[in-house]
Amino acid sequence: MNNKVFGLTFAAVLSSGLLVFGASNAGAYAVDTWLFPAEEFGDNTYIGTTDVSNMEVEQAKGLFAGQSDIWRAASSLQVSYQDAVADYPIETIEILVDETLMNAENGVQNGFRFQLSPDTTAAFLAEHFPVASFSEADVNTVNAKLAAALSAGQSQTLVTISDETLAVERKVIASASFTHTIKSAEGSAVASALDGFVIEPGMKFSFLDFITALPLVEITDGELSQIASAIYSAVLQSNLTVDERSIGSAAPVSVPLGKEAAINRQLGIDLVFANPNESSVTLNVSLDSSAVKAELSGLPLVYDYEIQTGAEEKVEPRLIKQYSSFVASGSVVKKKGATACALMCCAPS
Repeated sequence: MNNKVFGLTFAAVLSSGLLVFGASNAGAYAVDTWLFPAEEFGDNTYIGTTDVSNMEVEQAKGLFAGQSDIWRAASSLQVSYQDAVADYPIETIEILVDETLMNAENGVQNGFRFQLSPDTTAAFLAEHFPVASFSEADVNTVNAKLAAALSAGQSQTLVTISDETLAVERKVIASASFTHTIKSAEGSAVASALDGFVIEPGMKFSFLDFITALPLVEITDGELSQIASAIYSAVLQSNLTVDERSIGSAAPVSVPLGKEAAINRQLGIDLVFANPNESSVTLNVSLDSSAVKAELSGLPLVYDYEIQTGAEEKVEPRLIKQYSSFVASGSVVKKKGATACALMCCAPS
């Protein structure tokens, strides 16, 4: 009887203990699961190139501990402004791991978030691109561009900052002027049409294509060549690239040697150049009684471009023999030829 009572008592105590233990553990599980669940990334979630799918946030945080030092050792950031490129001090950039994990979206590839010091960026811009005055707003804009580019996760990053979002003051970056012999009234019409023309980023400009839309009747190709030559001379003093340019069959009268850009509408001889910058360039052309002038305005260039023209060289024309059925047998017709040549090159100083 006593054994039976003891067995029943022991069973009751054991059941109560198991019930309390189970309830406490179940409660803790419920609290952890429903009230304070561990944050976990969903399927197909990446941070950079690392797969963090179904990984707890704290676990992923441990995975990326020390990532900044590894990234700095293997990465570079180059900043391009107009015609210059400089290396940004990558050792000053901080990877925001907590913010990266907090803002990561499930099911997509997420980039890291970076923090760049405005003071460091301002000093960097002033040192490497001193021709431009960057405002506080410009510095913040540049920082945002750099951070966005770095988030792509590339080890080598190149960012062009000189686009239309900069509020940097635009200046005359190149100009050319020389006397002319233009007598046609249409010369002024061509200059006026060209004045203020905006060459957009990456755009090619064709002189022939431009004047095709103008009602030109009297102006000669020689007069058009003088206007085109003024533009060509200005282009040579910038980082704009020349795609097509020709010289005439005789030395020009008013255009300095080496700076001629011949135009021939019938033969399709053209002046073509392109704007390689991410910012626009404005062309201004003026024509008065004494001179034709061309100017290019835009974001300031870092380098100065100097034109070096070689000395004039006279070349004896080759003797060319031609036989023609229109000339009587035994007769000889002689005609003196003419040629002009100038050596020209340009380079940044």
